[in-house]
Amino acid sequence: MRTSIVVVVSCLLFSISFTGNSNAQPTSRPRAVVSLGDSFIAGEGGRWAGNSNIAINDRGGTDRAWTGTSYDARKIYGNTYVGGDSPADSGSTSGSGGSDRGGAGCHRSDSAEVHSAFGHTVIDADRRESTDDPTFKSINLACSGARSMHIIDTPFKGEQPQSQQLAEVARRTSIQGIVLSIGGNDLGLSEILSSCAKSWATSRTCAAEQQKVIEDRLPKMRKEVSRAILSIRQAMAGNGNGYKLIVQSYPSPLPSRFRSPGDGYWVGWENGTPFYMSDMVWFYDWVSPNINRALEDVALEMNTEFLDLSGALAGREVRSPQATQGSDPSTAEEFRFLAGFAGQFSQGDLQEAFHPNYFGQLRLGRCLHTALDEDGFEHTCASING
Repeated sequence: MRTSIVVVVSCLLFSISFTGNSNAQPTSRPRAVVSLGDSFIAGEGGRWAGNSNIAINDRGGTDRAWTGTSYDARKIYGNTYVGGDSPADSGSTSGSGGSDRGGAGCHRSDSAEVHSAFGHTVIDADRRESTDDPTFKSINLACSGARSMHIIDTPFKGEQPQSQQLAEVARRTSIQGIVLSIGGNDLGLSEILSSCAKSWATSRTCAAEQQKVIEDRLPKMRKEVSRAILSIRQAMAGNGNGYKLIVQSYPSPLPSRFRSPGDGYWVGWENGTPFYMSDMVWFYDWVSPNINRALEDVALEMNTEFLDLSGALAGREVRSPQATQGSDPSTAEEFRFLAGFAGQFSQGDLQEAFHPNYFGQLRLGRCLHTALDEDGFEHTCASING
């Protein structure tokens, strides 16, 4: 019920359409805003309306995949889902859940940022394109796990490079805005978080070792993101220059202050955070700002707009003292936690952890909508919580 209310409110909030520069491209085609990039903008984690340690049924109202008798994550991710919640979605190479499908594993959600930005709730089966307004499309070409090369020239998970997909979209729509979220997988952030969790399990901190890894990779990441932006511009050549191109940053899923202090196993298990507090503070204070600064520098160098999301979900991080577990949208955490440490109490899929959840994606959609309507190079989205 709460989820339905939030969707209705979102539709009301975004009934005002983004106009862009309609003179630059033909108006006989539907207008569109397109998202490109990785899991943060694809919608990974959108299955979850909050976090709960309740491991059965709808998991305390947080699991949008609950059907009343079982779980079907295709309700959220459509044909892009590959996971273990039902036999049909086992990730085998046959059947409706087979990994032979194009986009399998991209985990594009129905609540992804670009769809939420305009209150679009009717999305096609591949979770690419909204279908509830024939005159204005939100189109999501992003894919979980994508790196810059998958924007530029390398197919990924059975789909063509995202710039090539963009060129096809540009031929049939009038693109008003493009938003790009990329760079996290170039740095290997998922592997870094996994290393930190393994360090915690063996009573070691990870910050010093992993900071060196990130410092070594940042220069190459910047170059690759620049190349991705260039490929987007090349894909749009001949389609006018009346579109906005926005590079966005990443909000930190981990806080610098804690609802439940402590580094022990049960504190980590209960809160879905298998990390030392000092490592989480390091991620919040050093990792997130340095990645965001690098992306902002690239945006400036490449003459794109920049959407700073570093504070967009402040106060709603996993284990933040300002947030609670559960499905109440007024207090719920807005990132997916690591449920049950993949044991008997685990929920959903490991790859969903530490991504904006359903509530987080709705909030990021509001941030994007505002940025598209604003003038200027830099846009900052500040949390109402923080």
